[in-house]
Amino acid sequence: MDNFEIKLLSAKDGSWEQFRDNWITQCEAVGEVFEDYSPDVLSVIAGVVSGSLMLLKGTNESHVGALFDKETGNFYACCLLHRAMLPGSTGYTLRVRHLLVSPLLDYGVAPVQMYPDVVVGITLGIVHLSESVLSAEHIHFHLRSPEDMSYFRAFGMALDGANVFGSVQTRGAWLYISKASSANVGLAEERK
Repeated sequence: MDNFEIKLLSAKDGSWEQFRDNWITQCEAVGEVFEDYSPDVLSVIAGVVSGSLMLLKGTNESHVGALFDKETGNFYACCLLHRAMLPGSTGYTLRVRHLLVSPLLDYGVAPVQMYPDVVVGITLGIVHLSESVLSAEHIHFHLRSPEDMSYFRAFGMALDGANVFGSVQTRGAWLYISKASSANVGLAEERK
């Protein structure tokens, strides 16, 4: 999984164009048209990247993250990232929404065994972003499907059992991760 990295897409540095060109090629490979491939999600993502769609106000911010494979040059997933101060939380929360897998995965051209690697890659990439350019005390992943809920529940239990984070829980279609900060250590200790 060292071949995966999360890129924050931008119109300014060419990463959006690189992503778009790659997914156009992937769509062509599966007999799909990029403009028709999940137009609801991709139109929101394009608007956030271009700056024409402002979803949050104040010090809150929206970005688009994409999972890039350095070996193949393909992008295998993208998602909307909202970094915001949420009521009832200490510090920023990084919310992950609209997780969309690439056409090669969606249409079964890429091996199905690759899907867990992509989900783990995007999860670890988001954690890394929350510790660097999108600093956040909490991460909330919105899950795509019941299968994702099973994976994230098991992933969350493993993380929680390893005491890597202060708290890891599933709540409906969401995976909530809170880092082990001074505010969260007490919660982690109470549950032991």
